[in-house]
Amino acid sequence: MASKKDVIERLHFVTDRLSTQVRTLGLGILAVTWGIMIGDSPTARTMSTLLRIPLLLTATLAILALLLDFFQYVAGHRVAKSLLDTMERDKKDEGKFDDTRLNYKLQSLLFSAKQWTLTLATLGLLATLSYYLIKY
Repeated sequence: MASKKDVIERLHFVTDRLSTQVRTLGLGILAVTWGIMIGDSPTARTMSTLLRIPLLLTATLAILALLLDFFQYVAGHRVAKSLLDTMERDKKDEGKFDDTRLNYKLQSLLFSAKQWTLTLATLGLLATLSYYLIKY
């Protein structure tokens, strides 16, 4: 049976891994789409011409996922900084996060949004490449 401390540690571990995967996959998608769009090979030129809009949409979603990741951490920093400021002002060694504040709620919302956005980018790239392979 897991203790509350074990569950919290597991959540921290998994959250960190998910965020790392979002960054890695997002940058990978950007590298693939950019490589296709600027490639000199006949295949890359054909793909870039025929699939410009889907490739740009995919790259845009990947960039958006990375921005959502960034903003999630900005919100998280503000939550922690606000609690620290309150603790220092009240001269306390412990405090409780205010889960009614906007930044607290934004952390969770942005965490989910970046995962869904990256999922759409990944599926978009797979669909675009599959379409090209089947059609041409």
